[in-house]
Amino acid sequence: AMHGVVRFDHNLYDCSTIEAIAARFVLLLQRVTASPDTPLHEVSLMDDAERELVISTWNDTAQPYPESSTAHELFELQASKTPDAVALVFEGEEVSYKELMVYTSRLAARLQGHGVRGDSVVGLCVEKSIEEVGGMVGIMRSGGAYVPLDPKLPVDRVRFLVEQCECGVVVVQEKHSALVGSLGVDVEVLEAAMYSEGDGRLVDRECDCRSLAYVLFTSGSTGKPKGVMIEHRSLVAFLKSDTSSTVGRGTSRIDAHVCLYVLSFTFDVSVACVWEPLTSGAKLVISRPDSWLDPSHLHSLMVKHSVQSLWVVPSPFAFFLRSVSGPLSDTLEEIHLIGECLAPSIVQVIH
Repeated sequence: AMHGVVRFDHNLYDCSTIEAIAARFVLLLQRVTASPDTPLHEVSLMDDAERELVISTWNDTAQPYPESSTAHELFELQASKTPDAVALVFEGEEVSYKELMVYTSRLAARLQGHGVRGDSVVGLCVEKSIEEVGGMVGIMRSGGAYVPLDPKLPVDRVRFLVEQCECGVVVVQEKHSALVGSLGVDVEVLEAAMYSEGDGRLVDRECDCRSLAYVLFTSGSTGKPKGVMIEHRSLVAFLKSDTSSTVGRGTSRIDAHVCLYVLSFTFDVSVACVWEPLTSGAKLVISRPDSWLDPSHLHSLMVKHSVQSLWVVPSPFAFFLRSVSGPLSDTLEEIHLIGECLAPSIVQVIH
């Protein structure tokens, strides 16, 4: 028989951890001696019970969700539950869920007048504003899918994106209408559509869970930009399975949860930042364009609105942390750092 002793630093390990390591070592020895010709990389350190726990029990994460629904249907359902709750905040202006329903119904009706239905791709040329989010929601509620068109892009790049998606219509803020005027497509000005008179009566959207929700393009750094088409069923599955966010599941009441929206709408994570709040009854505070260039304003925005959720890329967030004085907002519950490597120094500052 073989006997042994494990010596360890109590400041680094507890007894249960060492016992587990020792048990795996014993199991390894038993399996190697029982089958000496087996390559070492094929010898498992887990017994049958642990293997069942890791592979089956921990991965049994299936949960019911409205798999036949679309994202805009989830928004419409939420708006019917909390019509008077604040949905959007921008530069001192507030929009309730009921008002956002009215605004986006008007836009959707106009788009349907252009023939937009399920799987139609509509360009959205807009900067950070209530109209940006209203454009996303209104396009989806018409049955179409949106493709972001950054108004800072050269007109040839915008034309390329529009042609690739075969957009028949582009929705644009009035200040950027000149950019899309030469593209040879129908143009719908957001302000005129959303804030016009009328109830925005919609016809059959011809849209279901397998219809397109949005199209996002790669940067094109390795060649021509490539469009990625996302269906509603994928977006809904993500919205209902994202357990990394406390929106609607955290310590705060759903209708009191406040999220800050600073990401570019050409960045894929912006989808979660916008649609998680709007389908859970939370409040979405929209920063002004290029707000990362003004860290003090961004910090005051977080404090003023008691922001609880923030989605951000590490590099600009590091600049933000270096530029502001004082602690982050006391109400901040979660920071989603995404899109690139996270330096340990940023984590240390946050803690």
